[in-house]
Parts: sequence; C-alpha cells; structure tokens
Amino acid sequence: MFKHSRWVIVLIAGLAGGWYAHQYWPVSEYFQPAMQVAENYDINIEALRQKGRLSLGKIDPFDNLLKYHQYRHAVRLYNEQESEADQERYKAAIIDHLNGLLAVKDYVRADQLLLLYLFENFRDVDVLLIRAELDGLQGNYGQMIEILYEVKSYEYRAQHIASIEEKIREIVARHGRQLLDAGKHQGRLALYERLVLLEPSYSYYFIELASAQLALNRFDEAWQSLMLVASDPRVSDRAHELLSQLDSSVTFSQPTTITIPLIRRGNHFVVKAMINNKIPVQLLLDTGASMTVVKRGILESAGVRMGADVPLRQFSTVSGAAQGPVYRVDTLALGGQSVANMEIAVLELSGLDDVDGLLGMNYLKHFKLYIDQSKSVLRLSEPLE
Repeated sequence: MFKHSRWVIVLIAGLAGGWYAHQYWPVSEYFQPAMQVAENYDINIEALRQKGRLSLGKIDPFDNLLKYHQYRHAVRLYNEQESEADQERYKAAIIDHLNGLLAVKDYVRADQLLLLYLFENFRDVDVLLIRAELDGLQGNYGQMIEILYEVKSYEYRAQHIASIEEKIREIVARHGRQLLDAGKHQGRLALYERLVLLEPSYSYYFIELASAQLALNRFDEAWQSLMLVASDPRVSDRAHELLSQLDSSVTFSQPTTITIPLIRRGNHFVVKAMINNKIPVQLLLDTGASMTVVKRGILESAGVRMGADVPLRQFSTVSGAAQGPVYRVDTLALGGQSVANMEIAVLELSGLDDVDGLLGMNYLKHFKLYIDQSKSVLRLSEPLE
C-alpha cells in the first residue's frame, strides 16, 4: 500500500512540475529573445502569454512589441539601435504596422505610435506623411496641410517635392470647395490666410483669399490681396476681373504695393535690409522661420548693446537644435518698410557663408506679402494694423 502511495505522489509531482514549466518557463529557444526584450523594457510577458497574446514559435521581438501595442518600448528600442541596417528594418516594421492600423481604422493606436516616434524623429519624411494621412482620414484637413508643408521643407528630392506639392494642391482644393459649398466663409478665409503665409509664391492662393474676403465684405483687404498678384500672368485676368468689381467699394487710398528686389541664390532668395538705419545686411528670405536671425558681430556694429546676462533661447535649425541670445533692435527696414522694436536672434549659421542671416516671420507678419519668383521681387502691402 505504501509503495503504491509513493508512486502516486511522484506522478502528481511530475504533473505539477510539467504544468508549472509550461506556464512559467520558455517553451522553445526561439522564445528567449522576446523574453529578454520583455525583461529589459518591463513588459509583463506572463500576462500577455496567458491572454494568448504571444506566440511560442520563432518570433521577432520587435514585431511582437508592435503586435501587442507596446509602442513606448518599441520606439525606445528603435532609437537605441546603432546599426543603420537594424534601424531601417525596424522603421519598415513601424511603417507597415502604422499602415495596418490605418487600414482597420484604429486611429487611436496609430496616433499613439506616431506621437511616440515623431517626438524624437520629427524630421522623418516617410512617417510624417503617414501622420498627414491620419489627419486626412479623420477630417483634420488644416492639420494635414500644415504637416505636408512641413514634409516639403524637409524633403530634398525633386521628384518627391513635386509629389508632395501635388498632394497639397489636391487637399487644399477639396477642403476649400467643402468650405465654400457649406457656406463657411470664415473658415475659408482662415484657410487661405494661412496658406499665403505657408506658400507666399503661389498666386492662386491670393485669388482664393480675395474671393473669401469679398464674400465677407472685406473689400479693402480683398483689394490688397489682389494688387499683390495682379501682375502675375497666371492669375492676372482673374485678379483684374475682381478688382473691377471693387473700384467703388474700396474705402482707403493706397499706393498699391511696395516692390523690393530679390537676389536669387539657387532655390532661395536674398533681400537687402537695414538694421537701426546703420548697418546694411543681406538676409535669406525664410517664411518658415518664426524669428529673424543674424550672425555674431552684426548687432554690435548696429549699435546694439550686447550683454552676457541675456538668456539663451532654443531654436530648431536645418542643422538641428541650437541656442542663442535674442536682442531688440530699434528698427529693421526693407525698401523703406520699417518695423520698430523687433527681436533678432544671434546664431551661428553653418552653410550660409554668403548671407548675414535669415529674414523671418516676426518681420514679415506685419505685411501681406507675395514672392514673385518669375520677376525675383518681393511685394509688400502697406503695414497691417
């Protein structure tokens, strides 16, 4: 009797051990990499396995992180890769996963992964395009357009830039038509006011802006918008047609626009300016820059008192993040159009040896502007109130 009891005890112990091993020990050698990733990134691998969320065959640990929505850990693992080949492989997996989420309309998870990835990889053109697509799928066309312009500013391949521009035109036309058909003239006005800042060389936007202004009886503003592009042959007929309707409606007398010559430098333009009516400078026209920037030594020559106690500000440049002090100048003038008490940052500008700095939107926002690329001129309205 005792012999039989002993064997029963052994059998029960063996079964219990087998059950424990199945539940808590790795079943195959191929599971080890996933277990290691889990340990490194504080993932409750056991909880996932009990829910049937981990396969026990040969798996890629990174793919598993994406599959079971461990996005924070997946992005951190991607950012830690030193091998370019591994980074490219992981990025391809992220893009495939994002496209899969969009296909099944899981926009919440797609948004989570995009936010985490773009926090550190904010210039990644391929993933930014997916971000734009997500906004479009959710009807956020304004945000989609903003991102597409951001992508365009980062892109350097001519064919890709042309493709992005085509996409922008398509989305703008669709969104503008929707707003017009719905009678949302204020929304349409806001759209084209933003677009002429994002792309001040595209004259068709000014025609649409003027159309929106006319719908809201903002006749003086419509006149200014049209005068900026009236000499552009692409839109001149339409501009003059609208201007003829405004002759009796405009309430102010104005010297149409101020025309300032531009110097072409490759795909960019340089404009001559004057700081404090003392120092002439050549500034690269940059509508994507929020603040005007000059190189070291220029402000001292303009009589600006420099101090070591001026706090530094953070800037995002083509070369990456940079810090620099910000000072106020009495005036910055272009073609006689002066802005007083304006902030200018001092930064080292690598790769811009032939200019003195950048002309940013903190000057340009005081005017309506149009960049006539065909004639290499900048047209400015009278200062905005």
